Amino acid sequence: MKTVTDITWEQLSGASIPAFTFDDGDFSYNLYFQAPQVSADSIAEIQATLTFDDGSVATDTVQVLIKNINIDSDAYFVDDSGSNPETVTSHMLAYRPNSPYAAALDACVYNNELTSSCTFAQLPLIGQQTESPTIDDILDRTYVSHPWMGEAFEQFLQTSNSSDDLLQMLRATSAVVISYDIRPSFYWAVTGAIYLDANNFWRSPEERDTINTQPDYRSGFGSDLDFSIFWRYVKDAAYYYPQTGLAASARATRTQQGVDAALTWLMYHELAHANDFFDYTTWSSLSNSNTPLNYVNNNAPLSTGLENTLPLTSSELHALAQVRYGGDDANSTQRAYSAGQVANWFASDGAVTFYSYYTEREDFANLVERFMMLYRMDASADVAIFSGDAVDDGSYDVTWGQRDRINDSNLQLRVDYAVSRVLPELDIPAIQAAMPTPTLFPADSTWFNTVDLDNEESVQLTGDEKKAIIEAQEKLEERLF
Repeated sequence: MKTVTDITWEQLSGASIPAFTFDDGDFSYNLYFQAPQVSADSIAEIQATLTFDDGSVATDTVQVLIKNINIDSDAYFVDDSGSNPETVTSHMLAYRPNSPYAAALDACVYNNELTSSCTFAQLPLIGQQTESPTIDDILDRTYVSHPWMGEAFEQFLQTSNSSDDLLQMLRATSAVVISYDIRPSFYWAVTGAIYLDANNFWRSPEERDTINTQPDYRSGFGSDLDFSIFWRYVKDAAYYYPQTGLAASARATRTQQGVDAALTWLMYHELAHANDFFDYTTWSSLSNSNTPLNYVNNNAPLSTGLENTLPLTSSELHALAQVRYGGDDANSTQRAYSAGQVANWFASDGAVTFYSYYTEREDFANLVERFMMLYRMDASADVAIFSGDAVDDGSYDVTWGQRDRINDSNLQLRVDYAVSRVLPELDIPAIQAAMPTPTLFPADSTWFNTVDLDNEESVQLTGDEKKAIIEAQEKLEERLF
């Protein structure tokens, strides 16, 4: 089998592309560029030349369509701070073309001319229309860049154990937007919609090929800190999420169970955000003439109440989260913090994960997500703190780690506060009493030999598989807001 030793890229024809940007490495399998503004739809032809270890050469070309689209420089989704405006895809469409909300989806949720928040008369929250939404109600509000994304979402809602919860939580939204160019996933109160990275939906390598692979802009944040914090979901003494064996180069097919694992935690998280801003007590009182933006500007979200009554207390971790997730520069004191110091602050406080310290909104959403994943999906969350950077072979020594922290005594009241306000039909204290108690990782353990806490040799992964898992771990919280 031949090995690629070099790749070069060249534009052969078409509207001039300003510059190519490559991913990290000696050579790149991925090409990123800023499409130029054009006065008419244009085709750019790009050629890749591959050199192999036996000296042979192969070439391939691709044609890229560059569209002339209408752009408002003041639009919400347009960033014109650089030499070329950053825009969103113009290929969006209602998954259900005959949906009564198709025109409103086009106008109100994801385009390059949206400059104001639509009224609830134009696009109401689902909870304003029905107390018991069906899957069809949700699909009528689904907006996609590729039809397969809507098909995968429909299949997920029909098969997942989380479906009944999510149908109830979706009442706080106006729309579900799924696109190849959304990264990270997020909820936005201005539109009332959730925006989901299509990477969580693909089932085949051909579907995966349509997704933008450009790294999240936050990828390098906090790289000079001398500790790392990872989390994962484990079920039946095996990796649940992130999943093994799904490197893009393997051209793997993902099972429905795999899609479920990739998507459920994200849905719980983003819908917790939506219910934070628009909880079930508000839907019947919203005026059709009001807008989501005007409402949230005049009403405090639930997470503010959580922060006021049961706050996280570590000022050090709050500041470090602004470095890791907000892009602040680390000062000399922060760069000198050891994993042991960070572990002491974290273990005694009430956060379920480091990301909870970024904003009170993320704190709230993380509590709901982790609780529901353990309760409904029987998936335990691990969180662990390490010294320095991850190593390629995955032999990453744990400074401190814990499974099922969501049921830690420091968190139980905070969990009850958040989850009971999102899904009030649940008896949170009774559920907590039946949940597993948190388990600390053994001393001298590693990230990989703690997947099965009763058998440290249970997970057998190659070096490349371990490296892929580590890379996925580093990007988990870059995939959502």
